[in-house]
Amino acid sequence: MFLFLALVLLASCSSDDSVDDNPILQNDPPIILDCDYFKEDRILTKNPNAAVDYIITCVMLAQADIKIEPGVVIEFEENAGIQIDDFNVTKASLVAKGTEEKPIIFRGKVSSKGYWKGILFDTGSIKNELDHVQIHHAGGQSFN
Repeated sequence: MFLFLALVLLASCSSDDSVDDNPILQNDPPIILDCDYFKEDRILTKNPNAAVDYIITCVMLAQADIKIEPGVVIEFEENAGIQIDDFNVTKASLVAKGTEEKPIIFRGKVSSKGYWKGILFDTGSIKNELDHVQIHHAGGQSFN
């Protein structure tokens, strides 16, 4: 009887029942960006092990060329934002080019309309580009 049960259990296992030994866990904490982080050229990359890649806690003044790669998720603290400003600097631009499969997401840490300011372009750079970008919960206090 024991041999019969062992054979039935063994036969009922199939390769379809296997468990992925290397699941992607999104448990890395986000990187909190210093308020002066965008004063030099930067590239923000996607961390596949993080649900949120970066947190911005202030109005980030971008006075350099900033590139954000597809799939990046940035969350903003209350009344935070990004201002791209080429006043008194030689360059300032924001290029955020997501894809249909991997959009770039800007959102508030709290899902409430107007939670964070948004993104202000105060630059004449022809490099500025937003493509396949989602902006959620912005529209709070004005920049001025």
